[in-house]
Amino acid sequence: MAYPAITVLMCVYNGEPYLREAIDSVLSQSFGDFELLIVDDGSTDGSVLTVTGISDPRIRLLKNEKNLGLVESRNRGIANSSGKYVAILDCDDIAVKERLAKQFAFMEANPAFGMIGSWIEIIDAAGRSTGEVMQYPAEPGQIPSFLLFGNYFAQSAVFIRKSSLPEQWYCSEFPVAEDYDLWARMAAVTRLWNLQEVLTSYRVHSPSATFRKAELMERCIRGVVLHQLRLLGVQPSDNEMNIHRSVARLDFRLNRDFLADAELWLKKLCRCNENSRRYDPDNFKKVIGWYWYLVCRQSTGLGFYSWRAFENSELGRLADLGVWPQVKFLIRCAIRFHKRC
Repeated sequence: MAYPAITVLMCVYNGEPYLREAIDSVLSQSFGDFELLIVDDGSTDGSVLTVTGISDPRIRLLKNEKNLGLVESRNRGIANSSGKYVAILDCDDIAVKERLAKQFAFMEANPAFGMIGSWIEIIDAAGRSTGEVMQYPAEPGQIPSFLLFGNYFAQSAVFIRKSSLPEQWYCSEFPVAEDYDLWARMAAVTRLWNLQEVLTSYRVHSPSATFRKAELMERCIRGVVLHQLRLLGVQPSDNEMNIHRSVARLDFRLNRDFLADAELWLKKLCRCNENSRRYDPDNFKKVIGWYWYLVCRQSTGLGFYSWRAFENSELGRLADLGVWPQVKFLIRCAIRFHKRC
């Protein structure tokens, strides 16, 4: 029996409004050697009828007898996949026509990579482009360090070499950050990267739905981050974890005390990595320096104090910035200083 090169995995729960558009974006791919494996998670709308109403031999449908949730549905899909690779696409997102072809070509040419993603274009509920593109420009060697601060991949853009998956796939311990947890664990054993172009359109729904999940999402993200910090050799206090998350999200109260706390925390991470060698030392330092730059740039409301904090810290020398980012930083400081005067 000839197996397809790629399994496109799509999990559905009451996704009827956007499902047909997502399916069509897969069926119209320029690369044809794939199966589209759809796992219906006990939908009560017309999702199953939408799938069964499409006559295409590349589609396979698995139906859960009851709603099991996204983690178990994705794991069931992986367990039943036939392809050498698994490409994820959510049932409300859209794959660019060349997505599978470009990701397949890269993975075939680069066997050391266990997973790649891509940039994504943000579309609204009606499918209109918002003009926003989520870019993930980090080099492969820096991605494990970036994952210490947060997710660096869009679920609907990932393309996985199935043989590189760890023994445990998606984990139910982190129900709304299961993807972030899996990528962090994979980064420890294989190379990851994002192709530097848009290959998926990602649909953003009403802010209220996002808000309802915000508290659970933050709790799950902290769990994934905590696991990585412990592997690094750090057992953070509650205050240190708050600082870490504020740095990662660039969400903090503007004051000099936070700059001092953030500097101490980032220096502590550097020291711990020097001891544990959990991350490549050079790449880790660049990422730490980059976050220090972002924190200081975010603090330009303090005027030139934020520039001096950046320049006077040893972390500033780790950032490996070009001239133009520093010039823009100084201009922002000057503008804020002028407004205050």
